[in-house]
Amino acid sequence: MSLRSTAVRLAAASLALAGVFVTTGGAQSAPVEAAIPPPSLTLLIDGQIIRDASVITTGTTLTAVVGGLLDPGVGQRELRLDLDAATVYEAGGVTAPEGWTIEWSTDDGATWVTTEPAVAADVTSVRSTASVDAGPVTSSTQRYTKALNAAVPASSFSGSTGGDGWDVFFYDNYVLNIFHHNSSYIGLDCHLRSTGARCDGFNPTDPTKSQFTGYQTADRSGGWVDGNTGYAYAFTIQSATSRPGTLCIDLNVAPPVSCGFTALSANTNVNSYGYLSNAEGVGGRLFGSESLNRQLLCFDPVTNAACTNSPVTLDGSGGTESFHVYGLGSKVFATTNTTLYCFNSADLSNCAGAWPVSYTSLGLTGDSMPPVAHMDAVGVIDGVCMWNVCLDLAGADQTSGATPAWVNPHSITPWASSPNSWWGYYGKFEATAGRAFLNEVLGGSSVYCFDYATEAACDGFDTTPTTDTALYALRADPNNPTCIWYNSDPGRIGLFDAYTGASECTANPVVTLQPSAFAPRFVCATSGGIDRWVSLRLASLNGISPTATQTLTVRTGNGDAVPGWTNVPIGVDQLVDLSSLSVEQTGARPTFNVGFNLTAGTLDDVNFEIVYEGRGPEMCVDLTIDNTAADGSPNCPAIINLDASLSETVGATVTSPTPFRNIVASGDAIECPENVIPATPPEPVREAAATSPTPGEGVVSFLVPLDDGGSPIRWYEYSVDGGPWLVVQSVANESGEVSFPLTGLVNGQSYAVAIRARNLLGVSESASAPLTVSVPTTTT
Repeated sequence: MSLRSTAVRLAAASLALAGVFVTTGGAQSAPVEAAIPPPSLTLLIDGQIIRDASVITTGTTLTAVVGGLLDPGVGQRELRLDLDAATVYEAGGVTAPEGWTIEWSTDDGATWVTTEPAVAADVTSVRSTASVDAGPVTSSTQRYTKALNAAVPASSFSGSTGGDGWDVFFYDNYVLNIFHHNSSYIGLDCHLRSTGARCDGFNPTDPTKSQFTGYQTADRSGGWVDGNTGYAYAFTIQSATSRPGTLCIDLNVAPPVSCGFTALSANTNVNSYGYLSNAEGVGGRLFGSESLNRQLLCFDPVTNAACTNSPVTLDGSGGTESFHVYGLGSKVFATTNTTLYCFNSADLSNCAGAWPVSYTSLGLTGDSMPPVAHMDAVGVIDGVCMWNVCLDLAGADQTSGATPAWVNPHSITPWASSPNSWWGYYGKFEATAGRAFLNEVLGGSSVYCFDYATEAACDGFDTTPTTDTALYALRADPNNPTCIWYNSDPGRIGLFDAYTGASECTANPVVTLQPSAFAPRFVCATSGGIDRWVSLRLASLNGISPTATQTLTVRTGNGDAVPGWTNVPIGVDQLVDLSSLSVEQTGARPTFNVGFNLTAGTLDDVNFEIVYEGRGPEMCVDLTIDNTAADGSPNCPAIINLDASLSETVGATVTSPTPFRNIVASGDAIECPENVIPATPPEPVREAAATSPTPGEGVVSFLVPLDDGGSPIRWYEYSVDGGPWLVVQSVANESGEVSFPLTGLVNGQSYAVAIRARNLLGVSESASAPLTVSVPTTTT
């Protein structure tokens, strides 16, 4: 695995995201446009930002990150890195901002080529270029305004994988699936949901594209994409070790590349894909069962390791047909042939209630059918149903002895009395929009729809929504829950409408703003580029006299709705204030879903404008430390010529060099022992104080920290009386003092003001500045 891949993954966990600058009244400082700081050169080892004076052993891989905020306006931009004599470029070692052109030089920048030189060690310089329209810089962050046209998505989809697929899962405009029951490789396939065409760089039968040898895939092959990083995770067995785990696949490049295998248990006897269950992404983690050792396995992409408290040993025996994993919100259900489990995805503790529940305690025999969610009459999930029982979320039986008893959705299917003859364990059922969908697995093309509002078969639903046969897994579209996707034994992927069963989703169209369209990845760590959201405007509807009402739902990169941002009414040309939408909730790769209730005319496409603030562009370059090529002492030379710059042509051309970094390359562990000094959050601000020179107002001042932690301070933020953290809009003067006003204060009232500094690693400890507001002087 390259260091760059490791850096991107770890940075997703370690680089703290900013708070939200809210303007809802009360004590706040007025925004001002800030001076543009110089570009930066950041050095990382194993994903960790390191400080100057670090000593690095020869042979270590170092990632150099060149980045900076841009001069406002339209202009040509260039990020450049010139290598030092003690560094060697690694092949394939450049990550540039999305859409930028990468060039290499072997003669110190005299000439440039757009194809990487065959001999990586010949590279002397690397640069990335693009024409960029940059907004103003405020609060040490850049404002971006993106106008975009979004077409109403195609209502039908027909993609042939050319292989035997089982499930589908999603990322941005990608519809992905993994070829199943394969003993020698993982074949990851991808189609564009907008056109059905195969994604660029993908071919699951080509080892140079998206085929990864040395792994096995289950009968119910599953995967999941961390939408915040663009990494896909396949649930698999590593053939060489017979250990179950996950293979990371980086979707940010084409063709996709492996970013490493992670074993999820110490067992080395899992030598057949037949022991693996399906896999599901729940709560930002991947879950799957392994039937040989009867364990639930969990992968945490934040730590790139097995989840804490994983694996979990399960009761049961028998074949993998009884081992299923099913996600409901933040809960993970796992089945065996004897027991139904419910776990909290965050810590793998048992769900509240009577969990786990044994079938014998209910007077039932074993169950091989997968679970499906139960919903109340208005479509709220309140339990889970197996073939022969429904339990509420506390694990209590609701189908026998309950008043009123729930009707099991399986009751309308032909296998209601004999499930094992219907191959149901080979499928995955779905519940959405107040309905359950149960398909005839490995049979015809029948799908049985159960309406929880009427507790009967859905009225007006076509039970043969497709001509494709032998359907395997059903999955609701994460952006439009009234649209159901499927994969089938012949390797065909399709969809149907949850209300009508029609083989297209035309009712209630949903326009999805994908992050690749409105917020291209500018920084190397996909999850770290956006600091705060500002606004969204639905500018216009285009078509033939469209008349519609519409609602906005914001979802995280993993498809979860952000609390408080579901079905928010949005009018045409209405500015939606996003300042209260926290990046910590959305992540940096959310989707904005706008659902339309079209009452007249036709709708072709929609114009939007999104405004947000974030970091400037970054270019990451992987280098190997090579002491023998360095000047100075043969054992401990300093790296003094790793030069980087940001050049911009906005009117005139200006080149700004980055500050010098003083790193040492060690060639001898005794004379010059390795000493990698990690960067940290900043030290606290100094001499914080607050005064009230006039009634109703205050002034807060402080001195900048003595130590920025080894990573430049991005901004300062303050909180009043424990309220939300707001960004200080003022900048430091030549003496290192920052002062800012507070308004809207109550005369005579005392306030507790806290101030802290933020860099890429996080925030400092808070400094306190008590404030008592002055009162007007009265004259007798």
